[in-house]
Amino acid sequence: MSNQSKNTEIQYALILGSSSGFGGTAAIRLAKEGFDIFGVHLDRRATMPQVEETINQI
Repeated sequence: MSNQSKNTEIQYALILGSSSGFGGTAAIRLAKEGFDIFGVHLDRRATMPQVEETINQI
């Protein structure tokens, strides 16, 4: 019998400025580590191509 317990908690990350740059990179990295991502960005029309690219990488 193992004393190790499996972590079944869901981890979330709220990323401000998630459409590009540091925020986009952080979103991708945290998603790869198993986090569910909530991304926030200000200008939907201007940054939608970067948002879609980040989502595709996740």
